[in-house]
Amino acid sequence: MMRAKELTSLGLVVLITAAARAAEPTLLENQKILESAKFIELTHAFEPGIPRWPGFPDEKAGDGVSVRKRPRLARHGIFNGDFYPRRAMGTHVDPPAHFIKGIRTVDQISPKEMILALVVSTFTARWQKIPITH
Repeated sequence: MMRAKELTSLGLVVLITAAARAAEPTLLENQKILESAKFIELTHAFEPGIPRWPGFPDEKAGDGVSVRKRPRLARHGIFNGDFYPRRAMGTHVDPPAHFIKGIRTVDQISPKEMILALVVSTFTARWQKIPITH
């Protein structure tokens, strides 16, 4: 009797799991859902005049990266510094535009164009068998 109950319970779990999986949208269906969504671009150019907390100075470009600590704010538990980046600093989307004339930069690419179906494959177990030599 107990065995029959266990098998019945197991069968119900399998059916419920299968039904739940069937209700999940596929990767391509998820892509279509995201593509139909409304996107609001909140990115600001990293340049003088960028919105910031009034207690911080305006951004300015430098010839190198430097950080200046602001001890006056640290007294109040705010740990911050001034950051002066290189002029060519950008996102991971922008770098091609720094080398190829005429292609779009991140501010010219719609967020909807950045949604793609993606499959990730892992070969970790296979690569662990290959010795790393220097």
